[in-house]
Amino acid sequence: MKNIVLIEPSSSGIGLIKQGYDLGFNVIVFTYNGDDRVIAQDFLKFAGRVVEIDTNKRQAVIDEAIRLHKSSPISAVLPGFEYYVPLAAHISHQLGLPGLPLESVNALRYKNIMRKSLEAQGIRVPKNMVIKNSSELVNAGKYVGFPCVLKPIDLSGSMHVSKAENISELEVAYDLLCTDTFVDLGHFLNSTVLLEEYIAGDEFSVEGYVQNGIIHFVSLTEKILTPEPYFVEIGHIVQAELPDNISREILNYTESVIKALQVNLGPFHCELRVAKKGPILMEIAARLPGDKICDLIFSACGVNLYEVMIKTYLGEHFLLQLPQTRKFAGICFVISHTLEKYQRIDGLEILQNISGFQEFGVLIPPGDIIPKPISFRGRIAYAIFLADSYHAIKAKLDKVNQVLRFQ
Repeated sequence: MKNIVLIEPSSSGIGLIKQGYDLGFNVIVFTYNGDDRVIAQDFLKFAGRVVEIDTNKRQAVIDEAIRLHKSSPISAVLPGFEYYVPLAAHISHQLGLPGLPLESVNALRYKNIMRKSLEAQGIRVPKNMVIKNSSELVNAGKYVGFPCVLKPIDLSGSMHVSKAENISELEVAYDLLCTDTFVDLGHFLNSTVLLEEYIAGDEFSVEGYVQNGIIHFVSLTEKILTPEPYFVEIGHIVQAELPDNISREILNYTESVIKALQVNLGPFHCELRVAKKGPILMEIAARLPGDKICDLIFSACGVNLYEVMIKTYLGEHFLLQLPQTRKFAGICFVISHTLEKYQRIDGLEILQNISGFQEFGVLIPPGDIIPKPISFRGRIAYAIFLADSYHAIKAKLDKVNQVLRFQ
């Protein structure tokens, strides 16, 4: 039985534990098992072994993997979340296993390095500048121009990504980021951020995987965002409905980004906007997409990205064929700009009786404080639907906020 290591699985990475078990592998989970890095037993029960270690202490994790490999040879090391993509690559390199190239892996994790690397290879990205402290805001604003977008270089979930129309708004946004005490998987916010030009246009993501150096596109996903100045994702539709020429342009651009950043194996999740001059990158990650997009893709076209990730990291050969006729799957996240708490949900039975209903989930339990909807933390609940057409899935998602009431 092959041993596969998962480093701190979270979000969609949680699904890799059971998938590895179902495929007949011995799944070894590295987890801190503390702070917000605690994995529920419902998922952890599928692991053959759990190694409790501070997954944010890079060298300690590498040393433990090497020690484990000597007694129980490891066949693959997978990142369970975006924060651990470089670490998984370094361990794979140490053990002589398939992994992302060390020379480019940091560009897949840190947005400032990503921008610099792509610019150097002639690939268009938003005009940008790195800011390390508040004294640099004015000059950065002048260089990038207004409106602009402030974003952390190394966080996920749209945390502190915001649009500023002028220097005053930029200073307020930067101060909010620097004073936020939120910790994400043991990672604290820091004052180093990216300031970049605002790109007007619809936003999409491209999902797929790389196998033996060959790029396979699986989904062109439409993203539904909150009104600006924030960019919180409150919905996704698989597949987006676009003219063929625009779809080709998006996929060609994504391919150039993937090749430039040397993504040589595993899944990718590329977020971009379609501007007047064409597609332009927001960011790309070499890991599974979050927000249940993996589940939407499986429902719409039958591709299991969890299985794909494990098999590509093992270096296995396989052939996936997308169906001729695909369905459309979508998710709607419920947010509120006024609600501080709720005690019950009305309309759930009506929602469940809508044709194509697949799943409903609560993200913020009754009685808990509801954060402002300026990042993923403010999403209260979600609903997933399946339909035979794009217009039908749009209509079903629109009904979520019409029938649900949080009292």
